[in-house]
Amino acid sequence: MVAGPAILVSGWVVLIASAGQGANDGWLIGHYLLFVANAAWLPIFIVLTRLAGREVSVADPVLWLVLVGSLAVAGQLAIDMAAWALGLDGAELTSFFGALRDRPILSLTVHSVGPSLLFLGVLLAAVRVLRAKPQLARGAALVAGGIVVVLVGALLTFSVVILAGYVAVLAGFTVLAFRSSQLSET
Repeated sequence: MVAGPAILVSGWVVLIASAGQGANDGWLIGHYLLFVANAAWLPIFIVLTRLAGREVSVADPVLWLVLVGSLAVAGQLAIDMAAWALGLDGAELTSFFGALRDRPILSLTVHSVGPSLLFLGVLLAAVRVLRAKPQLARGAALVAGGIVVVLVGALLTFSVVILAGYVAVLAGFTVLAFRSSQLSET
């Protein structure tokens, strides 16, 4: 539950450190880390669902938010990796992403609505834990609050705000992991 968010935070640190340098090797490493972290969201959803005392079911709309959103994020990351493969500098990246934004279906799918579905799903799963297990409320609230900060950062396009949100998400999952292990021992 903690590894995915920790890798996510690491990826964002690498991306922020290489900002303004175009799609260089730091860009690629940061995106690889984000790709690995993205693969953790479905298992994290399963853990959150079980912590909330619910059965995992394909009929659960929150599962589909996480799954579809995670696929959208993977698409976004693949596009960003293509920018690296093309060796785009800062100005070329601006043009490249401008062209993508001019394609409304693609832009909605991988840059705005699609990834938002993932975060909505994780937020709802954290709220379920918050409501079902008061003893896990602090961790679940940190996860939910961190997701809100990530979304605000994404809307404002402030990478440092997004990173701060992910740090809060990581802190929340750390608290959840610790507290849930304490509960299982009693």
